[in-house]
Amino acid sequence: MKYFFKILLVFPLISSCGGNMYNDISSKNSAAALLEDAKNALDDQDYSTAITKILEMQSSNLDSYMTCRTTDGRRNCPREILAGAYAGKCGFNFLTFIGTISSSSGAVFKFLMNTFTSTTISPDDCYEAQKVIETIGTGSALTSDQQIFMALLGMAKIGVYLRDEADTDQDGATDVIFNSCDTIDIAGVSSGISDTNVKQVITGLGLFLTYSASLSSSGSATTDLSAISAVCGAACNVTDPDSPALDAAAVATFRDIMKSLLYGIETCDPISPLCCP
Repeated sequence: MKYFFKILLVFPLISSCGGNMYNDISSKNSAAALLEDAKNALDDQDYSTAITKILEMQSSNLDSYMTCRTTDGRRNCPREILAGAYAGKCGFNFLTFIGTISSSSGAVFKFLMNTFTSTTISPDDCYEAQKVIETIGTGSALTSDQQIFMALLGMAKIGVYLRDEADTDQDGATDVIFNSCDTIDIAGVSSGISDTNVKQVITGLGLFLTYSASLSSSGSATTDLSAISAVCGAACNVTDPDSPALDAAAVATFRDIMKSLLYGIETCDPISPLCCP
């Protein structure tokens, strides 16, 4: 079964732009050849090669890299392929993920964390995927399928960062040593989570909330993620981890949410500043 950019929801095969931009694939260094190599690598889940090929295309032929065209009835968008490769490297497989969240239950952050228990992950590559799509546009400037991708990527971003920090032995349970209130990482063993990575989790939620209108409801996860915004307010709608809106107070509130039994990955009940005093 082909990987998610070729099927189902994410990034349609037909573009409103006509014409064949990639006429010359005889040269292995042409834009057409690099794009074809990248697509084939993505099919094979060889994400590093796909990334290398598209970045080479970007450096050698910026116009081709920036432009979507229809070729043989298929939509070719180098930046979508690049975002897909970064997302795959992060650990986000569309088909697996959408099938899993459709039956979501329990505390949403713990559920999303457990979605990646058996997956090789690279959290910062989720953010790279986000940044690539944001070079195309944000909000309503994106196509509906790009918005679906961003909403699901936001959910994946939450799960991947939490799995990396709080379930280091990948047993599906929050590590005994882990404390959402703690910012310290000791000798490579995660006992807490840095403010930097809390902001990445917050902006994962921000991506979901920004683009969730493009999604059909998928189990309890989509409902619960929307409900969290009532606890953390406007900060939960931020998608830029460097935004000044993600100040110390916003991070502290989100640590309370992460520690909570209702939505988070620990057992504090109810959610309050007493979770992380």
